[in-house]
Amino acid sequence: MNILKPFAVALAAFCLAVAPGAHAAAPDASAGQTQPPPAASTPAGKPTRFVEQGLDALSSPFTRPTVLRLNAIVARAKTSIDAFDKLAPVVRASVSAGAKPNATNAAKKAATLQMGRLMALAAKAATEQSAMKAAEKQVRASGEKYNDTLLSAMVGFVDEVTSEINDEVGQLSARLAARR
Repeated sequence: MNILKPFAVALAAFCLAVAPGAHAAAPDASAGQTQPPPAASTPAGKPTRFVEQGLDALSSPFTRPTVLRLNAIVARAKTSIDAFDKLAPVVRASVSAGAKPNATNAAKKAATLQMGRLMALAAKAATEQSAMKAAEKQVRASGEKYNDTLLSAMVGFVDEVTSEINDEVGQLSARLAARR
């Protein structure tokens, strides 16, 4: 499953978005003072300047109501992909048994039932994808502040969840239909 990549991107983007253009200096435990991290360079070869910031200098990349709404959608999509990870092996095994040329009627019915569970999960993921697309459109049109990188990562994650589940439904449905 390749679904963790968008999460990693979103996490990295969040870390960067919290303090755009600046990074907090790492504390030096022995001296009790802050020291800048090792020098880094930008693509142009100019050294990056690290600036210490206090908590009062940081701001959220979204308004509180928006981040709560977006996070709720992402959390529901995460619940769907977690359920998919548990359900997929069961459905694959059932479809394998039901798609055999000598499959019993009971095996075929079980495969159909399991496919129904997977299709219900796909419908739930599609609902979350629609909710995220609507939320994205609303955020972009609202004029409120937002972080484009984070918003895109959230949308990408929800899209990837839907795509992964739908791909599995398509493959298993075709496999089951080919043996009937």
